Amino acid sequence: MSNSDKRELIIFDGDPSHNWPEFFEGYFLPDGSSIVVTQCSFVESRVTNYSDGSCMVFTRPIYQTGKKPKESDRVTVKPDFVLIRNQSRGATPELDARRVLFGLMAAKVPSINSLESVYRCLERPIMYAGLRRVVQKYGKDKFPLIDQSFYSHPKEMVVSDQFPVAIKVSHVHAGMGKVLAENIDEFRDVASILLLNNQYCTCEPFVKSDYSVRVQKIGNHYRVIKKFLTGSSWKTHFGGSVLSVGELTPEYKFWADACSEEFSDLDLFAIDVLHGIDGKYYIIELNDSAIGFLREVWNHDTELVRDLVLQKMAALFCNLDSNNNNNNSNNNNNSINNNDSNNTINLNSSNNLNNKQNTHFQIVEVVKSFEKPIQYEPIVSNSQIAFIATTAFALTCAFVKISSIYTK
Repeated sequence: MSNSDKRELIIFDGDPSHNWPEFFEGYFLPDGSSIVVTQCSFVESRVTNYSDGSCMVFTRPIYQTGKKPKESDRVTVKPDFVLIRNQSRGATPELDARRVLFGLMAAKVPSINSLESVYRCLERPIMYAGLRRVVQKYGKDKFPLIDQSFYSHPKEMVVSDQFPVAIKVSHVHAGMGKVLAENIDEFRDVASILLLNNQYCTCEPFVKSDYSVRVQKIGNHYRVIKKFLTGSSWKTHFGGSVLSVGELTPEYKFWADACSEEFSDLDLFAIDVLHGIDGKYYIIELNDSAIGFLREVWNHDTELVRDLVLQKMAALFCNLDSNNNNNNSNNNNNSINNNDSNNTINLNSSNNLNNKQNTHFQIVEVVKSFEKPIQYEPIVSNSQIAFIATTAFALTCAFVKISSIYTK
């Protein structure tokens, strides 16, 4: 199989428990092109763009189609498409790999989500600005976005209009960089600490909640995940919690659809919502394609992402409309009932295999091709090597004999 019959897909997911090449095994594009998957992390990658528009990614693969990479392996990939499943910027400076994202953006590499949306969602104020546009369009009654104040410098943190408040420092997620201030004294104490760092912060009214909701959208598929706190911490990431799949209500669906309309380049995202003890909902943030999936349905949701990638790649490289390539199982996703029994794909089922053969993405026997290794001519012949070895041995013996004479 020639290089023209292959499409290179890079998946940025640094979790070794996620084996993405397995999910793409046996899938081809409608034009017969195979898909070579390279799974890697942002921090282990470097990008180079050239004047002809080509883009090369030099990385350490975690998994790769048809290979079992070693920890020391390095590969060079010219990506045709990218799937982002990790954030390019972590909590600490050594985990900041935005330069990789910038390189991909400069080369205009197609991706899920769009690289522009990935960059936009890295910073909380920019993401919040987009959510405010949704409020301006539909009103806060239909889209209950939480209030938020922004401080570019802690010297401006003189007073807050209400307490308690949740102070969120800079870009970090997953409960990091967040402090609860109960009163003005604690508020100013936090400001004095922030003076040691050149970071912005946002402040939101602290909502006492009985549970939170995540409304997840993958293409045309919706999923609702409810989280109930069981620990003593006000942060769900550092306290105990119970997760369960919930019902997709018209209200939840509207919120997700409104975000899809505002952020048209988001194919994979989730919005996080608090349900206060006052009975009101508070939308607190939007998360892009780096969202985590519920463990119980991880395989199913990963298959949905895989199908979405196949649809996008077919539209780009095979002139097919990705909107017409949705699986029939997704036709029920526009209904209010969030029932996965109609959407689950069992790859071991012969019926499902037959159904897939009627689509553009046929499951066929995987063809593995290996490039012939380059043969290098030796610089020195075998006879020359033997002569050099003999001469070196003779010189060594002579040196030892001379040394023994002078010693005596």
